[in-house]
Amino acid sequence: MLERRSLFKFHRLAKLIMLKLFVASSFLFIIGFVPKVHAGDGVREAVPVPRPKPSAEIAQQPLSQSIRQEKVAGEVGVEFKNCMAALTRLGAEFTIEEPVVGDNRCQVSNPVRLASVASSDGAIDLRAKPLLSCSFALRLSTWLSDVAAPVVKSFTQSPLISVVTGPGYQCRNRNNRKNGKISEHAFGNAIDITGFGLGSRQTVRVSTVIDGPPQQIRMLMALRISSCGYFTTVLGPGSNEAHKTHFHLDYAKRGKGWNYRICE
Repeated sequence: MLERRSLFKFHRLAKLIMLKLFVASSFLFIIGFVPKVHAGDGVREAVPVPRPKPSAEIAQQPLSQSIRQEKVAGEVGVEFKNCMAALTRLGAEFTIEEPVVGDNRCQVSNPVRLASVASSDGAIDLRAKPLLSCSFALRLSTWLSDVAAPVVKSFTQSPLISVVTGPGYQCRNRNNRKNGKISEHAFGNAIDITGFGLGSRQTVRVSTVIDGPPQQIRMLMALRISSCGYFTTVLGPGSNEAHKTHFHLDYAKRGKGWNYRICE
């Protein structure tokens, strides 16, 4: 009798543990938690974009494009070297920029200018060559290559060949307001996407998510929802007037953790 009672208690405890694990995993899935950006990249999920103390000088001139990565590796930190190596493995084309400091508030350490991202159907051109922190460029490249390109291909039967974006880094407040909180653009930690170029020479504008063809609307919604697993802020048409023509993606730390998302 005692053995049966002990066995019964053990089964109840095991079921309780399994239930808790299921609830915890479901919660992480709902909030869009994803583990590493890319297996073996050496870049952790919860590493914020470095924001050094501002300098009195402004250094915005790009390094020579002929600089070899071996030379740069001796002049930068381990985090930047790992990030550049991860971008290279992804097949991204980029150039290294000098750290940006401006207005005693805006700064981008470890900046790169992202020109293109590789996908299974070829290169995805970023026409504006946005200036981004390396860690954000890696996150954006991973989403474009692993998710955005396949989504576009599945809805249009045409490869994703380009993405129409803003400049990335901009020293300004949120929504270009005169007062208020500073934008993540000021740290190279955000990108605005206005359109997706297809191999059929058609450009799907983000603004058409409101009243465009049904197939395009579904594609844009799929891209929007999927991006919530990679970025902590996703805004677009319908969020507010400032984002009626583009998707805003950033990776800002909100609160004490990295799992809180704003996905609108």
